[in-house]
Order: sequence, then structure tokens, then C-alpha cells
Amino acid sequence: MPRIGTEADVSESNLARLATEVEKSGIPWLDRLRESALDRFETLGLPSTREEEWRHTNVAPIAATTFTRASASGGAVSKAELSALALAELGCPRIVMVNGRHAPDLSEVTGLPSGIQVESLAAVLRSRPDEIEPHFGNSARFEDRAFTALNTASFEDGAVITVAPGAMIETPIHVLYLTAAAGVAVVSHPRTLVVVGDDAQASLIESYQSLGDGAYLHNAVTEVTLGQNARLDHVHVQSDGPEAFHIGSIQSLQARDSRWTQHNISFGAKLARHDVGSVLGGEGAEATLNGLYLAVGDQHVDNHTVLVHAKPHCPSHEVYKGILSGHAQAVFNGRIVVRPDAQKTDAKQSNKNMLLTDDAMIHTRPQLEIYADDVKCTHGATIGRLQEEELFYLRARGIGLAEARSILIHGFVGEIFDKIAFDPLRERLAGEALTIMARELGSGEER
Repeated sequence: MPRIGTEADVSESNLARLATEVEKSGIPWLDRLRESALDRFETLGLPSTREEEWRHTNVAPIAATTFTRASASGGAVSKAELSALALAELGCPRIVMVNGRHAPDLSEVTGLPSGIQVESLAAVLRSRPDEIEPHFGNSARFEDRAFTALNTASFEDGAVITVAPGAMIETPIHVLYLTAAAGVAVVSHPRTLVVVGDDAQASLIESYQSLGDGAYLHNAVTEVTLGQNARLDHVHVQSDGPEAFHIGSIQSLQARDSRWTQHNISFGAKLARHDVGSVLGGEGAEATLNGLYLAVGDQHVDNHTVLVHAKPHCPSHEVYKGILSGHAQAVFNGRIVVRPDAQKTDAKQSNKNMLLTDDAMIHTRPQLEIYADDVKCTHGATIGRLQEEELFYLRARGIGLAEARSILIHGFVGEIFDKIAFDPLRERLAGEALTIMARELGSGEER
């Protein structure tokens, strides 16, 4: 398998052929959309490093891997196996997908409060497809996104979360996507659709996890539609296996006075790419993006964010932080677009990175595209290391080197975790992050 960072012929991929094996749904609008998406994917092909948006992320290892459709590979998972995962038992309702397909025996969505529906996408498409047609493919456009086109052509299941107008849902809903590859390089194309009605409020946890350490591909798309004055707190956790590939797109459309708070946490995978974006399409809409990525060894993680301010008086806030160790590489490309009609925009963007080793590397590129004249927009990026003065201060008080480093790292990531409102998830994520970093920093011996 080619190493990340070497170029290969991306036309080697068998992903397009697998997409042709997906059976027609018998739903006219969906079959037309699938056909169009497959044609577009075959035209675009997998992206290469010759493209600006993929200049620092090489998908040649994905192209060189022969994948099997996950839905055809089995992958039965017991409740005991699921419960052993660090982020499975969070004490809230959950819907579980194994290898991209609904696992009702592992899901716990009974007794939901009134005003919210949590369902399998395949089941909704069988029973009432017209209800989701207006929202499907509306924010996650595939004209210039090959992996989104591939997902649209290939998905077989996913989750649909619908919040009725005026409903106030306090307990988070957990959508858990689990890969059980069993030694086979499987590919799944999870699709999540979230529709929050006018004046409604909800919280969503979306996690990607695995059993086993083999190679597989999660090619995920999440679409969010927020009605007027709607509120959604959305935590996305990518904690795939060490040999996995994860390509994800999370796109939102926001109506007037809506609020979308999105936390993007990335821990695992050999190669991970996250495209996160929102169109603030109604006056007074607000978006907040919080991100944390940890990359160790030879991992590669790429975060591309785009916030489009389309109407006046729309604030946005964005803070992404990264910690890199070993030979890991990361990419942050954050873009804020202020359209001509979006006067009184107030947008802030920040990317901060900590490199723990000399061989770790970050490519960071914050961007502003402003076509209005009455705005307040700021952006910035920093790259640094653990401060020797701070380490000296802690060690002078009898704290060992490894523990001192851990304290400083905890302080660095704490800003992101502190913004996650759901206590059980925040505590699990913080523990997972510290465990990963502790392995990198050693067992506590003086070095």
C-alpha cells in the first residue's frame, strides 16, 4: 500500500464499480439522484494532490486498496462487544449502524420524548420517501465533491433525526456508526439527515468507531437543516481504527435566527478528512465551529471548513486546535465567505497547533473572502511547542516531566472540551485524549 505522501494513479480505485452494484430503490427522485451522483463521481474521479483543495492530502492509499461492500460482508456485533467501546454507553438514546446498516438489536430509541423521531434512513425511504426529498442532497452538494458524489451513489442506510417545530429535546441523541471489518477491507457510506423545525431545540452526538484494527473506509455525509430560530448542538467524534480511512462531510443550511454549534473531534484513522460547512442563509443566523484533532505516529488528518455568510447580522465563531506527535501531519484550511448582501457580519476564526516532535507537520491556511463593506472579520493561526518556561515552572514544584507535559496538554485541549455540554461525553473524550497523549509522552520516566 503506498504511504501517505506518495502519489499514485487514483484511477486504480474499485469504488465506482462497487457503487454500480447498489440496487435501485424504486423511488424515482432517489434513483435519478443516485445516477447523477455516480456519473459525477466517474467524471471527477478521486481527488489528487494536483487539486488545490487536496494539495496536502493524498488519497492514493485509498485508491490502492481493494474494498468490499460492507453490507455484504456480515459483521455481527454483540451487545457486550458494543458496550466495551469507550464511547458507546453514554446514558442517552442511541441508534446504531454496523457496517453502514441499521442494527435494531443494538439500538435503544424507545421511550423518546414527544417531538423527535430517530429512524433508519432505509426504513424512512421505504415508508415515506417524499418527506425527506426536500432535504436530501440539499446542503451536501456533489457537483465538485467526489466523495460526496460517491456517498450519494452508494449509501444503503443511515439515520434520520427529525425534530418537530417547537419541540425542546434536552437529552442528546447518539448516532453510532460502527465498523466490524473482520479482516476484510470494507467500505461503508453512512448518511445522516437531521431536520430541526422552527423554534425547536435538540442535541446530537454522531460517532464513528470500530472493532478491530484492519483497514476500512468510512465515507460519511451528514446534512443538517435548521428552521427559523432552531437550535442544534452537534458533536461529531471520529475515533476510527489505526489503519482506517475516514472521509466525512458535514453540511448545514440555516434559516433566520437559527443557531448551530458544531464540535468536531478527531482521534483515529490512518487518514482522515473532514469537510465542515454551513450556509447562514437567514438574517441573524449564528454558527459556532469547535474542533480538536490529535494525530500521532504517521497519521494524517485534514480539516476543511467553509462558513458562508449570505444574509446580514450573522455572527460566526470558529476555534480549531491540534496536537501532533511522531511523523504525523495535519491540514487546516478554514474559509469564511461574506457575500455582498451580508452586511454587519461578525466572524472570528482561530487555528492553534502544538507540535510535540520535530518531525510533526501542520499546513494551516485561514482565509477570508469578503464582498461586503460593513463587517468585522478576524482570523489567525499559531504553531508552537510545549513552553520550556512552563515546564520548568511545574518541574520546580516537584512535578515529573511526563506529568508536567500532560498538565500543559490538558490545558491546551480543555478549551474545546469545556464547550461540550453533555457531561458523560465530555469526560470520556477528555480521558481518551489524555490516554492517547500519555502513550506518546512515555510512561512518566524522566527524559
